[in-house]
Amino acid sequence: MGTVSEVTDLIPGVAQAKAAGRVGLWIAIFIVGAMGILALAQVISDPFGVQKRRLDQAVAAAVKAQGEAAVAQGQAAAQADAAGIAEKGAARETQTIIIREANRDAIQSAPGAGVRLDPALVSTGNRGLCRYAVYAGHPGCAEVRPADPAELPQAGPSGGPSTP
Repeated sequence: MGTVSEVTDLIPGVAQAKAAGRVGLWIAIFIVGAMGILALAQVISDPFGVQKRRLDQAVAAAVKAQGEAAVAQGQAAAQADAAGIAEKGAARETQTIIIREANRDAIQSAPGAGVRLDPALVSTGNRGLCRYAVYAGHPGCAEVRPADPAELPQAGPSGGPSTP
């Protein structure tokens, strides 16, 4: 009898299977070799990851610059808005002064402007104004307010008839 390989070669399809196995082996060797070459090329092209770090730093710097530009743009817009508000406020204040002076001049030039008002009339008017919460805290209201404010009567018993 012959060797095992001679005997197995007599079985139909074994020779083709051996040939296919050799081809598969060569394909696997080729794939592993190509992967090794690519890995070696990667190591040779950037052995310590320097290029990747530089790229990451460049991207981070670009993002930071973009953010700073957006902040600067927002600050410039806010400053422009603040300047516009201040300008409008100054114009409004100027207009208020003009109106106040025109009113003062109109009052002083009106007939009877030099005549003194009756002190009792002035006191009554001030007392009326001091009843409003807006004017109540004014220092002049303390002069026209009565010394002892009126007191409310004591409350009677609840639920029963009220007595006069």
